[in-house]
Amino acid sequence: MISKILLSLLLTISIGFLQPIKAANGGELLIFVQTKDHPVSKDFVENVLPQIRKVAAQQDLEIKVKDISDGVPEMITSTPAIVFQNHLGRSLYIGRYKLLNKIKTFIRTVKRLPQQQVDNVKHDVLVWENECATIYTPAKITPLAGAIPNGFDQEKFIQDALKALDQGMDVYALHKEFNAKRNFRAMYMAFYPYLSEDGKLSVSTEMYSQFNCVIPIYKRFETPFEGSWADWKAAFAAAGKAMQEELKLQLVNLENGDAMLPVSRKTKIVAWETIGLPLPLPPKGGNMQVASNIKLGRKWKMDGPIASDVPVVNFSFMAPVDYYSGELTKLLGELTLGKGNLLTGSVASFAVDMSTLTMGDPSLDHHLADLILLADHPEAKYTFKSVESVNNPQLNFGSLSQFTVAGEIEFMGIKVPLDVVAQIEPILNEAGQARLQVFCSFNMRLQQNFGLEGPDGPQPAADTMVFLLNFLLKPAA
Repeated sequence: MISKILLSLLLTISIGFLQPIKAANGGELLIFVQTKDHPVSKDFVENVLPQIRKVAAQQDLEIKVKDISDGVPEMITSTPAIVFQNHLGRSLYIGRYKLLNKIKTFIRTVKRLPQQQVDNVKHDVLVWENECATIYTPAKITPLAGAIPNGFDQEKFIQDALKALDQGMDVYALHKEFNAKRNFRAMYMAFYPYLSEDGKLSVSTEMYSQFNCVIPIYKRFETPFEGSWADWKAAFAAAGKAMQEELKLQLVNLENGDAMLPVSRKTKIVAWETIGLPLPLPPKGGNMQVASNIKLGRKWKMDGPIASDVPVVNFSFMAPVDYYSGELTKLLGELTLGKGNLLTGSVASFAVDMSTLTMGDPSLDHHLADLILLADHPEAKYTFKSVESVNNPQLNFGSLSQFTVAGEIEFMGIKVPLDVVAQIEPILNEAGQARLQVFCSFNMRLQQNFGLEGPDGPQPAADTMVFLLNFLLKPAA
């Protein structure tokens, strides 16, 4: 009872009868919440909303917090929800609500380019209608590996496996074609089947947030779902059921900001004006540059880190020896997009200055410099060979594009193939200039590929380095 009273009090203070934090000219930040004794609401109101208020003040925004009990616009299907509006239009924040830098970037971009609803048609996708919220899940099923039977039809196997997943899920429905609107939530699942020589099927799984396709929020490899080959669909059905239940847990997981509270179907749908949230009038004498006039070119070059406290390259060994970690601070490179700003057809080359490698221990850094033959090979280079787009293949402001790269890395004078998983998003910086924000990840085997011995520990962890890259690109011309 006390917690309910406390939450109601916090919401009342936050809402403030829709009084703005200050009279501002930068636009309005609208926050939609639900007055409920629910962990998601409590976490947002107590821990995140005060920080968002500071962001609003820094960016010269009015902030209005609205409880949905009086009705909610159709755009809002779950809470917490963050909307920016000015005289140009309204835009819904798509991202983790705990990432304040992401919220700042969102505001800078949509100030000049309000979001537009465009068709985003998906095929063979699992869909969950959860009250007013829609959650769709593209399921990636890799071809069967291991002891593959003679004449095996991989394409039919994948289609049948998708149907088996659907059979194991009671809240999802399989759609052959589905238009994923901007206010829908996506959660990605991956399934990796393996058939052993003794006729046992194992299905390992991963789950990814819509907001980060590089680092999984859940994975199950050590104890995969298993079944006999004669009844292999049962293993996929079990995997589907378990992943569905794990997704439900992720939607109330407060650690990373993926949590959401669906709006009830009983909630009244109202116009923005009805609840006192009309679009603001244009500023008098304003000279704001509209991002629709900012064109994304094809040629880009390195701009630097996404923030002063974020290194462009982080690396560590895999667990349990992941305490061996460090960073590289200088990365150069260029990217040329395919025709029409498509990711497919892109070419790129990046080079990291290996002299900037550090693990925070000068003596260890000196040893590593000798080990990797730094004097003879001061750079490590990576070159694109081909690009496969996962979603949003054409770069546009307000859209996060995910893709995989098949490329080649040259390290210590040795060239080896290397696949990279990445995401890229066009944004505007604080000066209103176009930038591409890039986040990518890859694993590299040291002994296997370069003859380097890793730390003492189990294999393959002690031989596998995990790299995370975060950087900005700016127009080359």
